[in-house]
Amino acid sequence: MKVMIIGCGRVGSVLANRLDEVGHQVVVLDRNQQAFRRLSEKFSGKRIVGNGLVEDYVRPTLQEEANILFAMTDKDNVNLMIAQRVKRNFQLERVVQWFTTQFWQDSIRNWVWRQSVPPTWL
Repeated sequence: MKVMIIGCGRVGSVLANRLDEVGHQVVVLDRNQQAFRRLSEKFSGKRIVGNGLVEDYVRPTLQEEANILFAMTDKDNVNLMIAQRVKRNFQLERVVQWFTTQFWQDSIRNWVWRQSVPPTWL
C-alpha cells in the first residue's frame, strides 16, 4: 500500500516507522527538515520538506495512486483543511486526520465521510 503522512511529529513519525517496517511504501511530508530526525535509521520511505496545505507538495504522491493519506500535524485546523482538500481534489478513498483537542473530537463524530483519530484511540 502507498501511504502519505503529512506531519512528522511524535505520532506521525511512529506511524511512518511502523508502516515502513511492515513493507508499505511511505511518503512523509513535513515543513521542518529537523522533524525527520524522529524517523528510524532503517526508514526506507521518502521524505519531503514542504507545506501540506500547498498542493504542489501533495499532488505528485497522490497522483501516483496513493491509497491513504494521514493528516498528522500538531494543528487540528490544518489537518481538517488538508483532509477536506485531498478528499475533494483527489477523490482519495481513505483520508485519516488526527485531532488533539476535545472540541474537534466531539464535533467530527457526525461527519461520516471522513475518518478521524482522537489521541485516546491510539
